Amino acid sequence: MNKNLCPLCGNANLCAVELGDSIAQCWCSKVDISREALAAINAAEQGQRCICQPCASRVDQLSHPAKPPPQPPQQ
Repeated sequence: MNKNLCPLCGNANLCAVELGDSIAQCWCSKVDISREALAAINAAEQGQRCICQPCASRVDQLSHPAKPPPQPPQQ
C-alpha cells in the first residue's frame, strides 16, 4: 500500500506528513473534510492513507450539492 496515493482515485495525496513535514504544513489541516468524504474510504484503508484534496472537495460537493437558483415566478 503506497501511503502517498489517494485511496479513492490513486493520484498523489500530497500528504505533508508522508513527505516528511509536520501535520501543520499539510493541506488537510487547513480545510474541513466532511464525514462523508472520510466514509468513502475503504474500511481497511481508513487511518492508513489520506485522500487527496480534489477527492475531498468532490465527495463533499456530492454530499452537499449546491442549491439551484430560485426560478422566477411564472405569469
